[in-house]
Amino acid sequence: MKRLMEAIPGHLGSYFYYRAIRHHMLGKYQHDPSLTEAQESLQTLRREGICVVPDFLSREECQEILEELTPAIEQTVQGTYKGDHVVSPQRTYRLANASSVSARARDLFYHNQMIASLAKAYVSKNAYSLRQEVDIKVHVGRVQQADTPHFDNWRLTFKAFLYLEDVSHENAPFAFYPGTHAALPWRGRYDYEWERDGPTGRYGHFFMQEMVQLQMEHGFEEVTYVGKAGTLILADFRGIHKGTTLDAGRRVLLNNTFTV
Repeated sequence: MKRLMEAIPGHLGSYFYYRAIRHHMLGKYQHDPSLTEAQESLQTLRREGICVVPDFLSREECQEILEELTPAIEQTVQGTYKGDHVVSPQRTYRLANASSVSARARDLFYHNQMIASLAKAYVSKNAYSLRQEVDIKVHVGRVQQADTPHFDNWRLTFKAFLYLEDVSHENAPFAFYPGTHAALPWRGRYDYEWERDGPTGRYGHFFMQEMVQLQMEHGFEEVTYVGKAGTLILADFRGIHKGTTLDAGRRVLLNNTFTV
């Protein structure tokens, strides 16, 4: 593959490079329903690009996880945490390596066999957990870059979210446009622009008028996913999605990202 790329003149911005690497990557994705017992969830994922499992964990289990994570969360927000973490320019927080901070999160979520089996069945038998994080929003009213409709990548990235506390419409619930994960012709220009322009371009983000037009042409609808503590959300992040603004309280969720 490397020799092929080197043989394409000016390959980094080249459409031919993009098509070659896309063909190479798509060959790594191998959908195999036999790898999971969660067949209903798998079928929903394939059709919608997203699946919700209410009551995946109990409220008591979520509270146990929160108790283990609270010192690291508080220190991260205060700016004193010494472990691996990220603070966005808009002051959202992401605590990395969360499975090493909370044993309960590790055992109940990050190492959960049902979630891992769905990732392998949906993505590839070689899918693995790339990032095990806690996402934290505590500042009311701050608009984030991620609150704009966008997709993460044309490459297949599978994520599992777990709400650790109740998430109402006031608590910055996740929003997704079901069906937008599919590799249909309308996506062609956007996928290529993502690869060609990278972070200096639109990077998968959509203007408001573009989303209105896509919704009119293809019937896509924005769905906001509120839920109780213990709600599990599984999604294909090739699909268009976005965050929402925190209007009250806080929002804390676990994030397990799979790739090949």
